[in-house]
Amino acid sequence: MFYTYQYLIRLRKELPVLTHGDYQDLLPDNPHLWCYRRTWHGEQLTVIANLSGEQQILNLDNHQQAPIFSNYADAPVANCLRPYECLYLL
Repeated sequence: MFYTYQYLIRLRKELPVLTHGDYQDLLPDNPHLWCYRRTWHGEQLTVIANLSGEQQILNLDNHQQAPIFSNYADAPVANCLRPYECLYLL
């Protein structure tokens, strides 16, 4: 857990888009997924978090961003968020 927070702090310092820019809530009516996009100087970061204890399906077919962080050790599952999974896409 320490290394996760250490990595996130490093990302915050390296990527101004994490703390600056415009915020857009992408799924405001979904009680299970918190999904937002931050835009700063042409760079976009999308954060998707599954707030439930159950797997959630998410359509990312047209999504061109690559994952830069996940709280699961293995690779993200396509179009699916595992329980309490969080993804940062850049």
